[in-house]
Amino acid sequence: MVREYYYSAVVLDAPDPVTRRVRLDLGFRVTVPRTFTLLYPGDDYPVGAKVFAHIYPDTDDRIAGELVPQYDREAADARYKYPARLIRVVDGDTIDARVDLGFGISIDERFRLMDVSAEEIHGVTAGSPGHCKGLAAKRWLEERFTESDGFMTIWSHRQGKWRRWLAQIFVHTLRGCLNYRMIQAGVASHIGSDRGYRQPVSPRLTINLEPDLHTRLTDRARTLALTPATIAHTAITDFLGDEQTAELE
Repeated sequence: MVREYYYSAVVLDAPDPVTRRVRLDLGFRVTVPRTFTLLYPGDDYPVGAKVFAHIYPDTDDRIAGELVPQYDREAADARYKYPARLIRVVDGDTIDARVDLGFGISIDERFRLMDVSAEEIHGVTAGSPGHCKGLAAKRWLEERFTESDGFMTIWSHRQGKWRRWLAQIFVHTLRGCLNYRMIQAGVASHIGSDRGYRQPVSPRLTINLEPDLHTRLTDRARTLALTPATIAHTAITDFLGDEQTAELE
């Protein structure tokens, strides 16, 4: 499967109609300059323009992609979502993970599960009710990661008060967000804003298309002033029926 990424970007140079050099914000305070080939040479943004970059390696491991305007909500929501692998479960609401930021760049970070609080297991009396609940939450997390072989999608773009990155976690063995499933399972409680907890949207389904079909889909989307994802979702809905399509969301 081809891995694709969305980044915030600033156009640094446009040496020719099909090449752009941009500075990419990978998140976690990491920025890199990269040059890539435009899939659609009509993506014409001036030097200094702030955009989103939709990038993935082509068959020769060269970098190809497209530039997307910052009002594109699909692209905005897709940023800072990365494949990752568990290093260890620290406690019921904290993990260490290795995150793949693309371009061969990976980082090891500690993550606090966003909007979730489990009982402490460190610095408390062993065998106390709170300590036992904390151990149960940790075991629940360990079991979920065992089921996924430690692989996950991690979405994180800000730090909490203890400078740990706050994250929403998705594993392929669970439908929806792992954070939310912890609360549902009763092993952790919700903490957050007064607006209440909203179940996050799970990662988008990635579909790899033949180049000709990809071009036709994109051209059609531009003609109708829609996103390619909207047209693809409509096509899948028509093919599978509304009830089956809802299971993909």
